[in-house]
Parts: sequence; structure tokens; C-alpha cells
Amino acid sequence: MKNYKEAAQIFDVLDNNARTFMDQNPQLLFVAGKCYEQTNQRSKALDAYKRLLPRLTKGSKDYTQVQGLIADLSKPAATPKKKP
Repeated sequence: MKNYKEAAQIFDVLDNNARTFMDQNPQLLFVAGKCYEQTNQRSKALDAYKRLLPRLTKGSKDYTQVQGLIADLSKPAATPKKKP
């Protein structure tokens, strides 16, 4: 996938009109999270990953990976330093 902006727009439509479909397809939540990350939509990515986490087996590699993604997105965004 190379057009993250377009994919994020598609996931927005799916999420608004077929939220249960998204929730029933964990792989879509993961891909949606990645698309939102790539388009700097941190809150939407975080939401997708948080909705995905309960659908994964605790202690699994995927569970740990998604926990890490949530932790990274939960950190405050870096602010650019001002020039003197």
C-alpha cells in the first residue's frame, strides 16, 4: 500500500458507516492504525490500536507489538526547537 492518505479516508468512511465491520476484522483495525500513523493522525491510530488490543491473545507477539504501538503513540509529540 502506498497511498496512505486515500486509505485513511476509506477507513474513516468504513468506521463511520460500518463500525461493527471494522471491529469484527482485526486485520483492518491494524492496517487502519498504520495508515493513520503515516498520515499523522495519531488519535485515530491510537483508537484503532486500542480497539484491536482486546481481540488479540494476551502475551502473544501481536499483542506485545500493538501494546508497543499504543505506548509510542501515547507519548507526547515532539515539538520542534525554536531557533535563537
